This record gives sequence, structure tokens and C-alpha cells, in this order.
Amino acid sequence: MRLTNDIFGIALRNSEYLAARHATLARNIANADTPGFTPSDLLPFSAASATDVSAHLTEANGLEVVHSGNGVDLERELLAAGETARQYAMNTAITRAFHRLALAATKA
Repeated sequence: MRLTNDIFGIALRNSEYLAARHATLARNIANADTPGFTPSDLLPFSAASATDVSAHLTEANGLEVVHSGNGVDLERELLAAGETARQYAMNTAITRAFHRLALAATKA
């Protein structure tokens, strides 16, 4: 049962990461016309989960934010938002499959 808890724990952390990344990208898009605004993005999930996240004091739910230093590029932001949506859909599908597997194992 520990493996199942680990899988669902990773899926939960990934969902939280994707929600924080979505909020960060949405803030970038919303401030596209704001003079002097510096867009930001989160470190990739693999890098954020490999470090001690609690050691970083950051802007987005304990995840380290990387400031790009350039103006907002709407095309890049929209591509990143689409990538985040695809990752979230994949995370949800994997979680659903493991949930069905766990239910089948307990019914047998």
C-alpha cells in the first residue's frame, strides 16, 4: 500500500506544481501591457521536486521562481500554458489509472 500512497503523493505534488505554474503564466499574460513588468516561470517539476522545496522562500506556493528578465512574449506564455494543460491532463489520466488499479486489487 506504500507504493500506492507514494504514487498518489507524487501526483498531488505535481498537480499543485501545475496549478502554481498556471497561475504564474496567467499573471505574466495579464501583465503583458504593464510597463516594467518582469515575467517569471517556475523551475521544472523534476528540479523543484528534487530539491528541498521548504528551503526556498519563493512567490508561488513554495516553488522556486525563475525570472526571465525580458518582456512578456505572449506566444511563449500561451505555448507554456498549453504545455501545462497537457501535463495536467496526463497527470490526471495516470492518477485515474492507478486509482482503478488500486480498487481492482482491493476487490480481488
